[in-house]
Amino acid sequence: MKAFLARHFQKFGFLYLFLLAFLVYLYSNNGQYMRFNYYTHLAFSFLHGSLSVDNPPVWLTELAHVNGQNYVRFGVAPGLVLMPFVAFFGMDTNEAIVSLLLGALDVALMWWVLGKVVRNQKVRLAGTVLFGFGSVFWFHASYGNSWYFAHVVTTLFLLLALGEVLKEKPLGYWVGFCLAGAALSRYTVILAFPFFAYLLWRKTRSFSQLTFFLLFLFWPLGLNGFYNFLRFGSFNETGYALVENQSGILPFDTSKGLFHWSYFPFNFSVYFLKGPDWLGRFPFFEPNQLGMSLFLTSPAIVYAAKAFGKKEEIEKKVLAGLCWLSVFLLVLPSVFYFYVGWKEFGWRYSLDFMPFLVILTTLGFREKMTPLKTLLVAACVLVNLWGVVYWRLLNW
Repeated sequence: MKAFLARHFQKFGFLYLFLLAFLVYLYSNNGQYMRFNYYTHLAFSFLHGSLSVDNPPVWLTELAHVNGQNYVRFGVAPGLVLMPFVAFFGMDTNEAIVSLLLGALDVALMWWVLGKVVRNQKVRLAGTVLFGFGSVFWFHASYGNSWYFAHVVTTLFLLLALGEVLKEKPLGYWVGFCLAGAALSRYTVILAFPFFAYLLWRKTRSFSQLTFFLLFLFWPLGLNGFYNFLRFGSFNETGYALVENQSGILPFDTSKGLFHWSYFPFNFSVYFLKGPDWLGRFPFFEPNQLGMSLFLTSPAIVYAAKAFGKKEEIEKKVLAGLCWLSVFLLVLPSVFYFYVGWKEFGWRYSLDFMPFLVILTTLGFREKMTPLKTLLVAACVLVNLWGVVYWRLLNW
């Protein structure tokens, strides 16, 4: 019976994990209409043949105002993803519901990706649980405002690209297109380019596949440059600098630019050292709204340090090295950025590299779950449950 159930879950695990994550995320959400819905407005504008947002509500303060027009500065891909929903539901589309729906799909996709990385199904399940319920992905996918929705869509495209490039015979055009989708959700994710380019070449040794990869990566990015030109008269201007220059909108100083080395000490302390705030009364601890240490919210990631396998496991060593390179490259923008975030649980920007970190952690489990590993994954789930419950009770 045990073997039968294991085979059954291996066959239908994708569906079961999608349904489980959807129900958990749905219950975690407060059910209210998400009014911080930049991408819903963007999708609505696209459907009506416009690049600008007409008559935006006053609480959408991070629009770029140029020549009397209001432009969404964020990456375009989440708006494109929302277009079918907005076409059907109009401005009644609840961005948060779409977020938790796609977030649940991301959890199932992580199960699919890890099936190409490890053989042990318990380890595969532990890695999926770590991602979907033991990382800050749970909080941000179930909350669902536009800032968080961008991460959900980024992760969706990243996982699709990972699942393809980890196949025995990956298709370059699909890897490139999915990486473009991720980069057009969160621009910094383009820094994962070396991972996909090298692994695709290693798998195929095909110049044609590499060419297709580059073509299907860069033509969407080129179209995005043209999109920028139509809005701002420059292929390189995304609108970020235009918003930051509107004084008083954001609570952080940008006088040194969006990226600067002087931001590093504070950012590093938040991302790697920061703990919860002490209240002195029940419930005694409260999540710090600027963020908290990645090692606090997902302590099981310490096993990523053991990702390099035995000497004969060359492919896993290569995969681990590429994942570590991607994590390093994707950490850099966060630690030098002027803004760590606001009213969020944990390190939101860590979601840019979370799929790579989960792969590393799963590799570090070395094809075997032990009581300590299980306990650490359970601790990750409890910490993130705390964050979700705290938000629901206090209605941040």
